[in-house]
Amino acid sequence: MTISRPPSGAAVGAAAVPGFHGLSNIASTVAATADINLRRDVYQEAWRKYIQYPPRTKTGAWLMANHARDSLYKREKYQRKVKDSAPTEPSIELDAVVEARESLREMARRCPGAFAFILNYINQVRHSGADRRMACYYRQQLRACQ
Repeated sequence: MTISRPPSGAAVGAAAVPGFHGLSNIASTVAATADINLRRDVYQEAWRKYIQYPPRTKTGAWLMANHARDSLYKREKYQRKVKDSAPTEPSIELDAVVEARESLREMARRCPGAFAFILNYINQVRHSGADRRMACYYRQQLRACQ
């Protein structure tokens, strides 16, 4: 990333507050150094920063525009990284999910009391000894139903 600097004739340091045209020129100059696909985004990001925190000097405006460009590059790089790391195909095949649902429905139809108890038991955080014994009993019933 290159750092855009003010033109050589521009005053550096405690310069006067730049007006609309000055800010627009700075934002467009910095945007021109960006990738061609991101120029409009860099310009808009620079203006967003100008509106959020109005610069007090031209040097501040240059710094804000450069920071807008750099932060936009970082966001784009992060989004590209996340997109590339995302799996392109589902890890579980749809047939396996449908088959699992069908087997659960079949179990619930054959042994409704046992199935309901086991689902309730799974969703509880704490289990008493009696609940554990009942869960063991109902698991055996569900295995027998299969």
